[in-house]
Amino acid sequence: MAETIPVPLEMNSPRHPFRGDFEQLKIVVVGTPKTGNTWLTHLFAELYGLPQVRLEADWRSMDWNALGPRWVGQQHYQPEPGLKQLAEERGFVFVTPLRHPAAAFVSLRHYTDRRDERDDEPENVRSRRPDFMLDDGPGVFGEATRHYLEHGFYLKVHLSIYWLRLGWSLGVRYEDLWLNPVATLTELTDQILAVDEDQIKRAVCACEIGIMKHVYDKASKLVRKGGINGWRHELPDELQAVFRDKAPYPRQLASLGYTMDPDDLANAVVTEPSRADNPFAGGCFANGVPVAPILMHLYFDGIKAAPDRWTESAGVGEGSFYAWLMSPAPADPERGQTVPVVTEFAHALYQMRADLPQVFPDPFGANRREFADWFLHSAIREFEFDDSFVLPVIESWATGSAN
Repeated sequence: MAETIPVPLEMNSPRHPFRGDFEQLKIVVVGTPKTGNTWLTHLFAELYGLPQVRLEADWRSMDWNALGPRWVGQQHYQPEPGLKQLAEERGFVFVTPLRHPAAAFVSLRHYTDRRDERDDEPENVRSRRPDFMLDDGPGVFGEATRHYLEHGFYLKVHLSIYWLRLGWSLGVRYEDLWLNPVATLTELTDQILAVDEDQIKRAVCACEIGIMKHVYDKASKLVRKGGINGWRHELPDELQAVFRDKAPYPRQLASLGYTMDPDDLANAVVTEPSRADNPFAGGCFANGVPVAPILMHLYFDGIKAAPDRWTESAGVGEGSFYAWLMSPAPADPERGQTVPVVTEFAHALYQMRADLPQVFPDPFGANRREFADWFLHSAIREFEFDDSFVLPVIESWATGSAN
């Protein structure tokens, strides 16, 4: 019997295309774990200004009305008919990230060591789940890891194939996002809601791996090191052979468009991401303070209005963006003379948030203290910026007197 050649997956043409509405945009990132789901979710949040929501593992238990009219979330759902019907009723957009299965497996192996919870199942069930690899010890690619690869991991790989084969989801490759993020996101967003190139570049910069690690995943549970094809060095030869030779992996790889061929140029190891002209390479200022995405937005907005506004982007000296963020706001009539100080950073947040003038109509006068309290306690949680930026406010209380 002739060998059946897998039909390549269609990435860009779901059979149920979405017609975008910015005010009602809801995106669900679905598919195989450790393929860039978290990264893609953050990118969508930045691209469209979507709040990120937590999706329950059982979609039937969700109170979908409570999530609001627009959001992005991720979950490893199966493409069940009931979920498809719900999506059509509510206008969900499904997006499925793809990644070389060997790379996803290595990432899953490391993630399993960092999980807080553990499966408590009978041996025959647990052996088909990632936690079984823990029997080898942390980071060890031993017999238990091989057993899970041979008898369980292909079910994880199947999930993305399942979604795309049904034509319910848009596909995007992790490797393309790493190597050419602006063009890749342009092609993807054109099928959802078109986004201008400047906004795509901002999103890419705000979600670079350094910022993701510093801001969103300090414990490195979800974001480890990025890069593509690290499996070439990390995955032992005998486990690479499983992907290359043992069913169902050869056909899964072929349908996904990947190979185990060391001479395949697509399998070259790349550790540095495309930076999209990021002025904060590495995700930090020169003094080591991490650059939160909100700071990236303020920087790009500032230089768009006045290209020579700051002498340095990542520097911290006089005339730098960092110094500007920390300085008293010139719009304050009592600049530096009244406690607490309102910094340029705090005032910029006030100007960009339509709700704040309603809550604090006089931030330099009657509502000064309340606004500063919001900046100290609420803004830092909401925007996840480093606590260095609240120090000028704290110090002003220590060195001045309240009027």
